[in-house]
Amino acid sequence: ELATRSRVFAEEAMKAATTAADAVKEATDVEAAAREAEAARIEQDTEVGIIAARLKAAQEQEALKRIETQRTQSDQTAQEIRDLIARAQDAFTAGDEAKAVSSGREAAVKLLDSHGTWTRQAAEFALAAGDYEILNWIDVDRPAAQRQDDRETVLALAEMAAPDVAAGAHVALKSQDPDAASQFLEKGVTDTSVEENRVKVFTILG
Repeated sequence: ELATRSRVFAEEAMKAATTAADAVKEATDVEAAAREAEAARIEQDTEVGIIAARLKAAQEQEALKRIETQRTQSDQTAQEIRDLIARAQDAFTAGDEAKAVSSGREAAVKLLDSHGTWTRQAAEFALAAGDYEILNWIDVDRPAAQRQDDRETVLALAEMAAPDVAAGAHVALKSQDPDAASQFLEKGVTDTSVEENRVKVFTILG
């Protein structure tokens, strides 16, 4: 009887050991699967991050190229509109308010499609008001809005452009001259880009 009990205990112990071993193996397999899943997720997230970073860089380069090509708000304005503005300014200076309002209103209508937010909003405000606001737009609001749009373009360059161009943009933004941003877009961008390209050439040549 003692031998029988010993055999039963041994069998039960063996079963318990087997069950424990199976449980350990199952836990190990689950942990391994979890690690593989986590590694796969991290790899996927990394790939997504790389793709997102590349897309962002491409978008920034595209935006920068567009900004550098557009230059000042005045450069973006069609010659026809600039001619209308010039006629309005000449008439305003000569005291011919009727002609100034007529040409100014026509120019403002054409600027409603302007890429410059400030320029567009100033035109909208002038058109929504009376003749006095059109005259004020010709003399004050339009050039002020144009300068503000130029400043925003320079701000974008300061954030996204190559180091030399960005540095020049920061200098223009800190200037007390209200026309500093426009002047930088007209000439400063080209000058700093030329200098940066010259440095790159010398670096390549060693």
